[in-house]
Amino acid sequence: MNTSVHEKSAGKAPVVNPREVIMRECQFIEHGSIKRAGKKLQFARADVCFMSVMEAPRFYQLAEGHAIFRPAGELKLVEVLEMVTGAVSYARESGARRLLVVLTSVRGMQPPSATVMYRYVRDWARASGGLVRVAVVTTAEMIDPSRFGVTVATNAGMAADVFVDEREALEWLVG
Repeated sequence: MNTSVHEKSAGKAPVVNPREVIMRECQFIEHGSIKRAGKKLQFARADVCFMSVMEAPRFYQLAEGHAIFRPAGELKLVEVLEMVTGAVSYARESGARRLLVVLTSVRGMQPPSATVMYRYVRDWARASGGLVRVAVVTTAEMIDPSRFGVTVATNAGMAADVFVDEREALEWLVG
């Protein structure tokens, strides 16, 4: 369960700041001890959580019922693919379950090879944890006719599809 560093008061629902998310990494400790105020405290079982604040990625925004990642400018393919991985991860950590990735304003990208597409779509699937549905909007030239990336995503446990029309992508995403 994600909470924000901005809470009104104990017992009330947290106030969510869309620019930051507390990430929790928990580990189960069977036996151990901790030091607090100079005293050694023993415990038999405990869940220990380490928290850090994750900043929203550049080009990331919230919309009604989904998040949007819309990079723009002159970018290399690998840069964009890594940025998408970060946006998917952030969406999962912040509780967004639908992500619209719009790549139509990016210049300088070449279509990815099957190997590159496989690697990065698998990274996206891992980042989604099976929790984030992703619709990608790009130019027709960037889409493999066999829709290889969609197949990779499905096989990796992520709901994803690719579109040339943003309206169609949004309909699929929220439908």
